[in-house]
Amino acid sequence: VPPVAGLEEIEWLDNERALALTEVPEAMLVIGAGAVGLEFGQMFSRFGAQVTIVSSGPAIAGRADAEAAASLADALRAEGLEVLTSTIVRSVARRDGRIVAELDVDGESRTVVVDEVLVASGRRPNLEEFGLEEVGVEVSPQGIVVDAMQRTSVPGIWAVGDVVASPQLTPVGAYEGQVAVSDMFGNGV
Repeated sequence: VPPVAGLEEIEWLDNERALALTEVPEAMLVIGAGAVGLEFGQMFSRFGAQVTIVSSGPAIAGRADAEAAASLADALRAEGLEVLTSTIVRSVARRDGRIVAELDVDGESRTVVVDEVLVASGRRPNLEEFGLEEVGVEVSPQGIVVDAMQRTSVPGIWAVGDVVASPQLTPVGAYEGQVAVSDMFGNGV
């Protein structure tokens, strides 16, 4: 969760709570322009919401090729989404039943009024309860460190999916699982 003043006082959405909405909001602010933020922003826009997507970086889809990211931003804008890069959400507050967000857009102040805020700024693996340090599994701030075959630093332990330092996307985790199982049983990939 990004350090946005007032965020803890509003009922913000994550991807799961966004899918549980029973009505399309009139306007939505999406904090984060990675895969989840872009997918959900486009989905809610197509459902009829006025969507503003903010990226703290100079482009959206930070892991994508710069040209592809620029083309994607242009396509989203053509669909009616507002895509803001080099933007920091300074604060959010509930006023008169809506949410007022104060933004810093490339050094300029701007106010956006929305009905919902979707936080899609990334995830961090929750590894504290596994006792990995006790068995010697190497961990970085991004997740469990693995090699190309999904092997950890401890022989006989593999890791895949949201706990490893790779994109936290279902297809990626599924592929990692196939690689690990294949390695476990010596089948090759």
